[in-house]
Amino acid sequence: MLKLIANKARIRQKLILINLVTIGIVLLLSGSALLFNIFVSFRNSLVSNLTTQANILSNDCTAPLTFNDQKTAGEDLRALKASRNITRAII
Repeated sequence: MLKLIANKARIRQKLILINLVTIGIVLLLSGSALLFNIFVSFRNSLVSNLTTQANILSNDCTAPLTFNDQKTAGEDLRALKASRNITRAII
């Protein structure tokens, strides 16, 4: 169908068609790159936040593990309820 349109069209119309197709392809590629960048940035941010929370929890749980204090260890775990990204935690 594109070939039929190209055969009957004038040079000006052919140039306009080529520009529109080129712009469409560029927009599609740039939109895909933008979505990929957003996905990677979100994933990196999530990994960074979870790593920070894990480091904080590991520092807070040193004493309860050393002295077998279940109450304090439970309090440390309950503090993780504020984070919606953490579904389970075990000491």
